[in-house]
Amino acid sequence: MRELLDESSYVDFLINCGLTEKARTLIESSESLNEESKFRLYLRIDEGNALEFAYRNGAFSSLLKHYHETGAHDEVVRLFSEVMNDASKNWRLKEDPILYWDILASIDKRENRKYPEEVLSALF
Repeated sequence: MRELLDESSYVDFLINCGLTEKARTLIESSESLNEESKFRLYLRIDEGNALEFAYRNGAFSSLLKHYHETGAHDEVVRLFSEVMNDASKNWRLKEDPILYWDILASIDKRENRKYPEEVLSALF
């Protein structure tokens, strides 16, 4: 099957067959899969490990999107604040208008609404 499929489809095939360790190894070692593909495929195997993998590899855009999609709005704001305050991390945040709309919506929907000024300032 490997010869017939591109890498993303092959990893997807492995996951569907229950060969999650082999899929995990391919995801972690892949140079052709982009950040979002790696994260989404890893999520299908194990959410906790996928979140840790994304954080460890600086896939902050993928993490922010995931947290927003799952309604973890406080996590979006916390992670965005962390990334924007750390120069070694903030260069990895892609300039993606949809991502920024998700962050803005999460700021509005989060439970802890204290001090939004600093987060909004970093966003804009």
